[in-house]
Amino acid sequence: MGTLTQALQETAVPPLPSPLSPSHKKTRRISPSRFLHEISYFQQALLIPQQLHRPQPIHQRRSPR
Repeated sequence: MGTLTQALQETAVPPLPSPLSPSHKKTRRISPSRFLHEISYFQQALLIPQQLHRPQPIHQRRSPR
């Protein structure tokens, strides 16, 4: 399981705020629910940007004040 988390950390983009923080790397024991939450987060981080990069900025720009 350790190699899986390391692989996820390597594929994850460092600058983006994520459950994997420097303090989290110190603690090696991860609860299954936490592990699944991290996986779901990475899946969203990989899938969502492609969908949101186009629609969100358009809505923000067209929003009248």
